[in-house]
Order: sequence, then structure tokens, then C-alpha cells
Amino acid sequence: MQVTELKNEGLKREFQITLKADDLSKKVDAKIVSLAKKIKMPGFRAGKVPVDMVKKKHGREVLGEVLEITVADTSRKLLQDRKLLPALEPKVSIESFDDGKDLVYSLAFEIYPEVPEFNFTKIKLNRPKVIIEAKDIEEGLERLQKTQKQFKPLVTSRAAKKGDVVVINFEGSIDGVKFDGGTASDYRLELGSNSFIKGFEDQLVGTTKDAEVDVKVTFPNDYGQANLAGKDAVFAVKVNDILESETPEANDEFAKTLGFDDLAKLKEAIGTQIENDFANLAKVKLKKELFDKLDKECNFEVPEGMVELEYNSLIQNEAEEVKPGSKEEKKRNEEFKELSTRMVKL
Repeated sequence: MQVTELKNEGLKREFQITLKADDLSKKVDAKIVSLAKKIKMPGFRAGKVPVDMVKKKHGREVLGEVLEITVADTSRKLLQDRKLLPALEPKVSIESFDDGKDLVYSLAFEIYPEVPEFNFTKIKLNRPKVIIEAKDIEEGLERLQKTQKQFKPLVTSRAAKKGDVVVINFEGSIDGVKFDGGTASDYRLELGSNSFIKGFEDQLVGTTKDAEVDVKVTFPNDYGQANLAGKDAVFAVKVNDILESETPEANDEFAKTLGFDDLAKLKEAIGTQIENDFANLAKVKLKKELFDKLDKECNFEVPEGMVELEYNSLIQNEAEEVKPGSKEEKKRNEEFKELSTRMVKL
């Protein structure tokens, strides 16, 4: 194996490897002989097929296997001998090869950088201290009560308002034609939940039990069903009932429904949960502060290939669409490139 270094710039390395034709030929012949001992061909007993016939029929296939194995082995040996650790899978390019001639291929890759020694005692961080007060626990208890609210029929008849649940039948149509999925009976819809098409719930505020109303809406342009996207629709709605929300009282009985012995134990658990939540947020804040300082204090080159992978991942996961070629796209791309470099570095 003959090795020539073609590039040694920063983290980039590239080598040209030449493998002698005779060495390759010997490996192919040895593989053919081994294959001849196992292969079956019409007119010959197993293991008695002439080597020349095996070579004629399977020579190209064997040659391909030998080349693949040899390139992998010689590339691995080069990296081990030179104590090089690629940051990503090296790129192999066959430069020249033909029957009876030397194989010449190149191996290009980036290595991991050497991170400079750093004196961590230079870094001072502020660890937030969280003090939980009684009002924090009471607010947490109120939020928990709201999540456990129940809906019950109205004691006194009145018009529906936000926060109520209306039990409705509805039938949707576009230009007088019904569409699939636009019909339901005794559907429970919480007014103000924004779980229906924009404007639907607002038109039911102020309705009374047994009222019938035509609700007019427009499906969003990005609606999941293409045949409905951007279309104007009318829903014939019948209000069967109105239910009002009832928030449970904070007492021992309420605590027991959640698996606690009494209200005191529930409040204790809420306080512990708040402490844990704030502790996790404090850890995230502390970690960001540390990384910001490390990013500023430590300067070294990072592999471009790894940055490119991070960048492509950010682009693919970007939810907000920007116009190709616009200033917004250019600005976003610059921000993503900077962020990708920081992520790889840290």
C-alpha cells in the first residue's frame, strides 16, 4: 500500500492510496479457489468445479467484494497508523482502476479538533435560589382545581357563555351540499376552547337550550382536508343542552379524589412540584450561562461536515416558512449557521 498525503489544512485531511495490481489479483485468486471448493455447477460434483470456470462466471462479482473489503481494511489501517479520528464517515473516491492495473483511490475526511485546556476555576456562575411562598402553593392549588372542573346542567335557565359546554347536533354543508365529517349528534363543545374552526364557538355564545342557528365559517387555507381548505361552509346547529362548569372546592375530600390523605398533604405535594419545576428551570438557566461563557472563552475550529449536518437538521425542522431568496431567508440561514457552529462546538 502506497500512501500520499494530498491535504492537511486545519481539520481537513485527504490521502491518495495506491494498491498494487498483483496484491489484488492474489486476493481475488484466493477467493476464487475458496469459492470453487463450495460451489455447485451442472455436470460437476460439489467442490470439483474447475477454478477457471468459477473465475469466468463469478470473477467480476468476486473482484467487487475484494475491492470493497480491501478499501475498507486499508482505510482503517491508514487511520490507525496515523492516529487520526474522523469526525464523520470518510469519503472514498475511486480515481483509477482496471483489470490488471493498480487501484488508486482517495480518502477525504475531517478530524476532531483538539479542545484547548481550560481553567474552569475562572468561571463564576450564579445559581438561582428558589423560595416557595404560601401564595405560590395557593396559586398552584387553584390551577389544579380548574383542571378538575366538571360540567353540570344549568340550575337556572340562561344563555350560553364562554366556559360553558353546549351539547349540540350539527350538519355542515358547502353550497348546500353536505360533506364527509361535517355531521355529529350530542357533541360536547366547550365555548372558548378554540377546538373548532375559528368563529364557530363565538356564534354559539348567547344561544339558549333548544335554539337552532346557522353557523357560518370559512375553513383555513391550510386545512387538513384539501377539498375543504379555504371554502365557506354553513353548519345547521341545534343546541340540545347547556352545561356550566363547577370547580371543586379545595378540601380534604378533593385531596382524596387525587390520592392524598388530606388537603395538607396535597399542598405539600404541590410545593414539592413547584420546587422541582423551578429547580429544573434554574438548571437550564445555569447550563446556558455556562455554555455562553465557554463559547466566549474557548476558540477552536470545528468540523464543517458536522456543522452542515446540524444546519440541515435545523432547516428541516423549521416550522415557519420563508420566501426563497428573500432577506428573511438570508437572515434565518445566517442565524442557523451560527447556531449550528455553536452546537457542534459545545
